[in-house]
Amino acid sequence: NPDDRFTLRRLISRISSDHYKYEVFDAQDGEEAVDLYKKYPIDCAFIDFFMLDLNGLEVVDMLESVSSSDEKKQDLPIVMISGEWGGVDSAALHRLEEITCIDKGDLNTPEEMQAHIESMLRNRNSGASAA
Repeated sequence: NPDDRFTLRRLISRISSDHYKYEVFDAQDGEEAVDLYKKYPIDCAFIDFFMLDLNGLEVVDMLESVSSSDEKKQDLPIVMISGEWGGVDSAALHRLEEITCIDKGDLNTPEEMQAHIESMLRNRNSGASAA
């Protein structure tokens, strides 16, 4: 649902920038997210699994392609978000085991958002996997 996606993007953006002073780039779709990653230094990404143009794993593949072809880009820590995990096929579920996944309902407080961001950045800086 487009309204749900917009509401979630605004919530993540507001919590991240208002409470913790992160610079937030808000992409309306997967293609725009990849374009932003190419242009700006991005430290972590929250990606909705179900998007209008691509699914979250397709976006992850595109982001990883950018990372591997640009030596200035490190591996990007990612949190995959969905409120409908039941609609995800078994092959995608297997790939999602390597990615941090959370339900949309678990991103209601600034503290929850901050915990996910800090964990991803800590793992990235220590060289560990973000999952």
